[in-house]
Amino acid sequence: MKRTRRNHTAVFKAKVALAAIRGEKTLAELSTQYDVHANQITQWKSELITRSEERRVGKECRSRWSPY
Repeated sequence: MKRTRRNHTAVFKAKVALAAIRGEKTLAELSTQYDVHANQITQWKSELITRSEERRVGKECRSRWSPY
């Protein structure tokens, strides 16, 4: 039987991605624990890393060039 499409909250995605970044469990273990595919975890992990780098660079640019 086909499973209905699930929508995950941003908080859930961040929680899973941070668990993957910590590296305490394998992707297979995290996949089983959170009931999502390992490829999805990898995608969320890379998205979290990319967005956090963008925010860090953005803050550095603002602090360097801001007149305040």
